[in-house]
Amino acid sequence: MPCCRRARGRAAIKAAIGFAIDKEISAMPRNYAIDDDVFHQVQGPQGRTGMPQRSLYKIISCMPIEADGRPRYRIRSETEKLERVVTEEQIFRSA
Repeated sequence: MPCCRRARGRAAIKAAIGFAIDKEISAMPRNYAIDDDVFHQVQGPQGRTGMPQRSLYKIISCMPIEADGRPRYRIRSETEKLERVVTEEQIFRSA
């Protein structure tokens, strides 16, 4: 019987922690929302002389905040079937 109480206690703790994390994530300010069109500056190899072209992406989800407080987003390319996870400073709004 004590084993069952322990399991119920753990489930309650997990539920409370999950609620607190969800509440914290939703309270964090974000500059972009789902379905926003953004540009992502593609990074080339080090030492490349020319700047690579920027690509148009659509934000498909907001990811959890990184440990250093930077919001992350999952973005999908409009031209290719490619998804990336990027931090907020790696993207900027399309005109």
